[in-house]
Amino acid sequence: MAYPDDYSQYDQITINHTIIGSGGVNHFDIWLPVTLMSSTAQSVMRSDGGDLRVTLDDGTTQLPREVIQNSLGEVI
Repeated sequence: MAYPDDYSQYDQITINHTIIGSGGVNHFDIWLPVTLMSSTAQSVMRSDGGDLRVTLDDGTTQLPREVIQNSLGEVI
């Protein structure tokens, strides 16, 4: 899943690890409503969400993602 050459918009999402649990929790889903993204990101994101990428905090290592529905106020 490569980055498009013209990527210029990024939103940082921080997951509070203290409320997730302990013991090697991994591969869990998160709910990310479009309304939590910046208005700039909302306005430039493709309507099908196909250009959405999720990375580790290094900004390079991509994580798997699945677009469930992409409408203003809906789940990505």
